[in-house]
Amino acid sequence: MTIVDCVVNKTKEKVESSTDVLKGILRPAVEGVEEIALPARDPQAINQMEKVERVVVDWLVNLNTWPYDHTNWIHQASCFINIYTQLQAYKIKKMGTEMVMVHEVPFPPRITTSKPLSLLGQGITDIEIHFLQVKFTAIGVYLDPSDVKIHLEKWKGKTGKDLAGDDDFFDALASGEIEKVIRVVVIKEIKGAQYGVQLENSVRDRLAAEDKYEEEEETELEKVVGFFQSKYFKTHSIITYRFSAKDGICEIGFETEGKEEEKLKVENANVVGMMQKWYLSGSRGVSPSTIVSLANSLSAVLT
Repeated sequence: MTIVDCVVNKTKEKVESSTDVLKGILRPAVEGVEEIALPARDPQAINQMEKVERVVVDWLVNLNTWPYDHTNWIHQASCFINIYTQLQAYKIKKMGTEMVMVHEVPFPPRITTSKPLSLLGQGITDIEIHFLQVKFTAIGVYLDPSDVKIHLEKWKGKTGKDLAGDDDFFDALASGEIEKVIRVVVIKEIKGAQYGVQLENSVRDRLAAEDKYEEEEETELEKVVGFFQSKYFKTHSIITYRFSAKDGICEIGFETEGKEEEKLKVENANVVGMMQKWYLSGSRGVSPSTIVSLANSLSAVLT
């Protein structure tokens, strides 16, 4: 049995159709071919690649337990490390698009919902403990520059510094009929229940301050908290908020470790509005660095 067949058959994980992809990747490396041919850049291929990556990582982690001839051990390990490195590079360049690095976390520069949206704001949530910065999440805010020019024309000509300190500007952004996507990538692992409580407290307090926290809002907010309750946010997990332009609806997505995205639709406009303001409310936003980044980008758009 060749090393390729040994690896494919050894793993307990069902790699299904990606088995052939795995063999195609492993064989050139083992046979000394320098460049590994990667599969087509489409979503199905990327999902296969993520499964393959887990197989390779499993091999590396359990290296000492595998029944290989020790004379070839170093060569085999080198091959797999090479594969893993190329897989990581491929993930950063997947779908044929160079990624934007936000505190070492890759973000696509554009995404498409009902139309293409551009990454116009980026930042992190963090805390400083005894002069040590602890990063929790990386954040990307996606907007259509054309929508910004139409709905926020009042602030045309303002500098990034002016906009960063203008809560009215960010209230207009959050409440405006502008399609938005906020992508949150986990840096430091956290329980979903903890994240849900943070979201719940912020949204409830904002609603109560405006006398909008009624039974309907409470029920909808409980649904959101319940969505996160049983989840564990591993590093690189992704939470996506897709805010529609006009109907006050938000679709929340959660994906982790290459698994299929789970989704929840939030349809209470008051709750949706305050969820937006959690990330986009200027001086009261959860991420000051994201607010500054957005202000600078939107200032350039509004020039």
